[in-house]
Amino acid sequence: MASGNISSYARVLNGPHQLEKIQTFNELAATMTTLKKERDQAREEASARKKQEEKDKAARKAEKEIEAINKLNELGPICKDHVDKGLAHVLTLLNKGKFYVIIFRWLLLTSMVSQNQFTN
Repeated sequence: MASGNISSYARVLNGPHQLEKIQTFNELAATMTTLKKERDQAREEASARKKQEEKDKAARKAEKEIEAINKLNELGPICKDHVDKGLAHVLTLLNKGKFYVIIFRWLLLTSMVSQNQFTN
């Protein structure tokens, strides 16, 4: 009796309908695996791209800081000379915009020196 049940179950499990379902499931599993691999690869590429952009951004920021320090080194003495000549001299400069720029740069320069951020 046991052998009859086993062969009966084997016929049902190995039937064409069941084999078609197994094949469909295998195809679905392969498709899902492919999609997961593609998604993981896209994430890795995005992560690498983001890291590179962060490095580039940091490099650009460092360049801008160096340019700002160089500009302060260049313009600092000029601003200091104008300010040292007194308020009357500064007020006689060409326009108010230049006056404000000189005062602002001098204040920025002196604040950086007082905070030990400025190096020659």
